[in-house]
Amino acid sequence: MRMWKSDLRPLEPTSLGGLDSDQFPSRREFLAGTGLKMASTMTLASASAPLRSSTAAGQPQPDVGQIRAEESYSLRAQAAGDERGIPIPRQIINRDEETYPSFIGNFSKGLPHKSIGEVDPTAYRLLLSAVRQGTAGAFEQVPLGGNTQLVNPLAGAAFDLEGTDSHQLAIPPFPALASQALANEAVELYWMALCRDVHFAKFATDAKTLGAVSELS
Repeated sequence: MRMWKSDLRPLEPTSLGGLDSDQFPSRREFLAGTGLKMASTMTLASASAPLRSSTAAGQPQPDVGQIRAEESYSLRAQAAGDERGIPIPRQIINRDEETYPSFIGNFSKGLPHKSIGEVDPTAYRLLLSAVRQGTAGAFEQVPLGGNTQLVNPLAGAAFDLEGTDSHQLAIPPFPALASQALANEAVELYWMALCRDVHFAKFATDAKTLGAVSELS
């Protein structure tokens, strides 16, 4: 252990790396010098780093984001052209609307109905008119049979920016009211209602499910 005099000076100079203690900078001088060195180093590094917006020759370099935007536009334009070239199919109807003046075979949910369950023909014709016009104002003129509103009736007229436009795709016609296909679907629904409480594990042995399989087959 070294001994110190009352004036807090060491008895002999301490040698570190060939330098006497009075040759070392103070703490404040050391930190100030370090800060200057760090700032200088960062400045030199930033000055020597290549800039994104310029090439070595000093010419402006295309922005990466702008390049991406142009490629995106080009791909979307090409896809839109390809979609437009898809042949437009012929939509086939079941002609129930022409067959039954009472419109008993067509959608009329939410519209006013007569006491026997047939839709009010005036309300139904207004619905057809609104569908042809394709405007919100036209649908506002369609009378309703209660407080239940029509749910998004203009959905079919909207344009979807993904995939083929809905009007370029064909939908098979709904089975006609007097067709065997619709009768089969009705019978299947009735059997589903009758068998709704039959446990799945008993489908192969229960009399109801066996009767459904026999009739539907």
